[in-house]
Amino acid sequence: MLGIMSQNEQNDLQVLTLENQIRTQSADYDNQLYQIEIQKSALETQIIDVEADGEIIVTSPVNGHIDTLNVTLGQTVAPGDSLAQIIPGDMESWELILWVPDSAVPWLTINKTVNIRYDALPSSKFGQFPGKIKSIAHSPASPREMITYPSSPMNNDSNIKTWYKVVVIPKVSKFSYKGRLIPVENGMKATVTLFIDDRRLYQWILAPLYDVRDSAQGAVND
Repeated sequence: MLGIMSQNEQNDLQVLTLENQIRTQSADYDNQLYQIEIQKSALETQIIDVEADGEIIVTSPVNGHIDTLNVTLGQTVAPGDSLAQIIPGDMESWELILWVPDSAVPWLTINKTVNIRYDALPSSKFGQFPGKIKSIAHSPASPREMITYPSSPMNNDSNIKTWYKVVVIPKVSKFSYKGRLIPVENGMKATVTLFIDDRRLYQWILAPLYDVRDSAQGAVND
């Protein structure tokens, strides 16, 4: 009996020792898991910082949807480059961008009426459409601004001129042909007739003579 009781006490001591070892190892494992969680959080923070350094958030000035993207993945862009074309969702009217030479700008005024002919809608079938000038730029358009428009004189005209940006609001935004409704689309090209100077027919005919007179005239003192 004494031997059995002694063995039982030794077993109880071993149980206590094993329980202490379990508690100690459990605490060590908890500390290791905590250290791993800290390292994981630090790595995630580093990844977020790296991704933030490699990305630039571009905010649209208007609400709408992207019509076309002008860049591809991995393409290098420079300040002023066009990244995308956005069609406003709450747009009430369309705007027509004109490039007007400096010789015509002094004759233009806000709300002045113009005639519009669309390339996609031949004037022989659809005629001309009215529009009004909304704004006139006071400084010449830069080459970088004009080159973003495929129809600008910078891309199609070899003559070096000074161009000004003029915005026109068309009065007609929907067209009907044989019972079918044709809406205005973004990017449509148009030719606009500006009414700048009123002259009699003989004045237009004699216009070259005025140039000769000015060339032959002496110095102007007044």
